[in-house]
Amino acid sequence: MKLCLINPSNPLASMVHIRESRWNRYRVWKPLSLMVLAGLTPPEWEVVIVDENLGAPDYAALPRPDLVGITAFTSQANRAYEVAAHFRSLGVPVVMGGIHATMRLDEVSRYVDAVITGEAEGVWAQVLEDARQGRLQRRYDGGLAEIDAVPPARHDLTARAMRSGPFRPPAAAP
Repeated sequence: MKLCLINPSNPLASMVHIRESRWNRYRVWKPLSLMVLAGLTPPEWEVVIVDENLGAPDYAALPRPDLVGITAFTSQANRAYEVAAHFRSLGVPVVMGGIHATMRLDEVSRYVDAVITGEAEGVWAQVLEDARQGRLQRRYDGGLAEIDAVPPARHDLTARAMRSGPFRPPAAAP
């Protein structure tokens, strides 16, 4: 099974938008939540993390995933919905979590197949199993995670670590 975890472009903090704001160079951080979910994902799943804030992804170059997971702050929501629409048009189920999904459950539910509210660590195994079985629930409530239940983040899956993948490098800063 193939899993694609996506951090949508954030217009407030993106290497892609350095020309609009030089501060973006200092505001981009790794998608830690997606890296932790990758650490919770069983080895039979092939995991790819796409961070749109580091460069424009070439989704057509990716093998078709069996499941897409998206995280988003509110500033990323519109782009998250665009990404979700793309994959849903291909018949790929999409699950979304993060702060925006937790706070705007009804809105987010219109754009994705399943929403994770709270912290995903406690329900991620169930989400993956339900996706594998083709029976995703509309909502999963992760509640609060205990820090000792959080595995090490998969830093090896970030674009910088791979030095290749489904990205075009961002344009050099002027």
